Amino acid sequence: MGDILNPDSVSFEKNKHQPGLQIMNMFTIGLLCFFAGFVYSSFPEWVLHRYVMHRVFNFFGFKFRYPFNSHAMIHHQIFKADQSYELKNHYPRDQQSHQETIPMAWWNGPVLIAIMSLPFLAMIFIDVPWFMVISIILGIACYYCAYEYIHWCMHKPKGRWFERTWIYKWIKDHHRRHHAHMNRNNFNVVLPLADLCFGTLLLE
Repeated sequence: MGDILNPDSVSFEKNKHQPGLQIMNMFTIGLLCFFAGFVYSSFPEWVLHRYVMHRVFNFFGFKFRYPFNSHAMIHHQIFKADQSYELKNHYPRDQQSHQETIPMAWWNGPVLIAIMSLPFLAMIFIDVPWFMVISIILGIACYYCAYEYIHWCMHKPKGRWFERTWIYKWIKDHHRRHHAHMNRNNFNVVLPLADLCFGTLLLE
């Protein structure tokens, strides 16, 4: 891969006269980097969900309570593993206020994406091509957007076409089990790879 992208390499000299091939190589590598960023995001999601959103984060005596209060103390107290898991089963007068506890605050997205991207932003300083870093960060951003949208659909179903697919039903049940065992299992919402690797995957 380095030979393809290094301007001093023989491979680059061969490819620079074939711009179509060079663009194809960059597109393929960028796509792989995007996929890598998406899969990688399962792990910081797991860490943040388990150690920041389900317990008071203590940083050398400084206690950061906001994620724990908004998620564990509010969201999980409203949406449990019973019928209250879906918003439509809540009292009509409560649905608007309860709906507001499903997504994170608007500013959480940019902050979390930035934190998750830090290791890859550092790669720019070791001459990793910019398009690879951007592709990875786009994969991370896509994962966060998927998290928010899927989580929203889980608690506010509307008969969307994908809600009838087996993979969505499986991941929705996976998250419902998290609401039943919130401090122990199923911390991933989108891709439960980290749950599998860290032994917190509960299948039934």
